Amino acid sequence: MEKLGVQIQLISWDYGVLTVDRAASINKVVMEHQYLSLQRTLAFRAKHIFGILRYPWFANIRWPGSSLTSITKSVEKFRPDLLFLDGWHGALLAFHLSDVLTLPIYYRSHNVEHKYISAQHKHATTLRSRLVTYVAGLNLQSLEYKIMDRAARVYDISLEDMKYWNAHGYHHIEYLPPLFSTESPQTTAAPSITYDLVFFGNLHAHNNIAGATWLLEKVMPIVWRKRSNTTLLIAGSNPNLQFCDYLAKIDNVKLLVNPPDANKVLAQGRIALNPVETAGGVQIKNIDMLLAGCSIITRYSGVSGLPLDVLKCFTIADTPLEFASAILDVLSKPHRVCEKKMLGSYFGIEKIKSLLGSIEHDLLRHTKDV
Repeated sequence: MEKLGVQIQLISWDYGVLTVDRAASINKVVMEHQYLSLQRTLAFRAKHIFGILRYPWFANIRWPGSSLTSITKSVEKFRPDLLFLDGWHGALLAFHLSDVLTLPIYYRSHNVEHKYISAQHKHATTLRSRLVTYVAGLNLQSLEYKIMDRAARVYDISLEDMKYWNAHGYHHIEYLPPLFSTESPQTTAAPSITYDLVFFGNLHAHNNIAGATWLLEKVMPIVWRKRSNTTLLIAGSNPNLQFCDYLAKIDNVKLLVNPPDANKVLAQGRIALNPVETAGGVQIKNIDMLLAGCSIITRYSGVSGLPLDVLKCFTIADTPLEFASAILDVLSKPHRVCEKKMLGSYFGIEKIKSLLGSIEHDLLRHTKDV
């Protein structure tokens, strides 16, 4: 958006203090940044505890409280044409600013969130994770429907999710997949290949852990019986100690913790794998794999929501035997990868131009109506 001349005021949240480096990166693309610090202290949580009677916990803790007046004044001074709500977490502030400043809300939907949280709760394996996912889901469905009702337009990450909302009477939705820069050349994987297979994704989400465990316990034994020297790199963020210990006991498996660059990780493997079964929206790891130029094997639910043209870039296998057979097949001969031009048409700057065009059309029509 910044490259196309959009002036942006950003309001964001995170835990702790915003570092100088992160602030500098953000300030390169926004004119003004309002940062609200979340805390994990008992006092902070106690201050928001009664809000969960009406709203989801993770939306409730993003209510700015004593900073509301200053934020409202800063937005009023900035004089935006609209509020772009990226995900549901900041919805309560977006509702307030919309009401007070008479601004339309444009919503970027990453998921059918209440269904996603329900699936995460189902796959949670510890008491703490089950409690967290249960609390996260309280009042989430009602808030999500309220956002859909109030949004002037919705940009949905997934074609499958659009079908869900259409079936529930919402039709002011456009498809907007994850967007990436496709200006730089695709990664050339061959010179730096170290492993046969690579799985890349965060290693604390319950569905990712379940997918990686399924790969290791159901699929890889079949592969190793046929090709005993097959190597696997598992890379991702913040794995717990139990998962690290589990991986350390498996031969031919290497763990890479918190890698900073997805392309460099993916370039180390001949084939990228996505064994995750339960997901929502669109998995960003799939787009990373596509843009890196990898051969990719995935379970079908991992790529639901993508256009048919893009689905053709994946080898899809759902059962352990199918997945293992696909691995052995791709290792034995090269498979094609998607053309960068086609990927750019879905995930590149043209999509942003289309988004801005639709917004401009809405605003001009609104001005004429007034």
